[in-house]
Amino acid sequence: MTQEEKQRAMTMLAQRFCDAATELEHIEPRLREYIYDVSTYPDHHNAYEVLGALKFLRLLRTYELDIETFRDVIYKYEGIWQQHDGVWHHIEGGLKHPGTTGPQHYRLQPFQVFVLASMFLFKVWINTEAEAGTRELLPTEKVMEE
Repeated sequence: MTQEEKQRAMTMLAQRFCDAATELEHIEPRLREYIYDVSTYPDHHNAYEVLGALKFLRLLRTYELDIETFRDVIYKYEGIWQQHDGVWHHIEGGLKHPGTTGPQHYRLQPFQVFVLASMFLFKVWINTEAEAGTRELLPTEKVMEE
């Protein structure tokens, strides 16, 4: 990606971020924080991140969202955290992961939340209009019986 292409992408990202900032904040504040960071500090992010943020905002406008499933994934991973005097403290739930002083709870960083949102936030069902048994299934497909 040339600098000119990156600048065009950054301009587009900044415009689309403004339109989506409130919705991102409602879904998960760290989503808004990550995309804001990408759109505001282009020198800190590579082309993959810029284009990924643009695509994410397009998907946000295009597809139905499954906010409940996304929030459930986040909760199961990290549990409940509260901030006191600028420091985050784990309250309950979540998984424990190996740490330098034994198993610990970890709060996800904004980029990690973005990655999980990319996987679990969007509901997508594509009708291929193919009758069951008329073609070989792809490795990612399965037949759902009614």
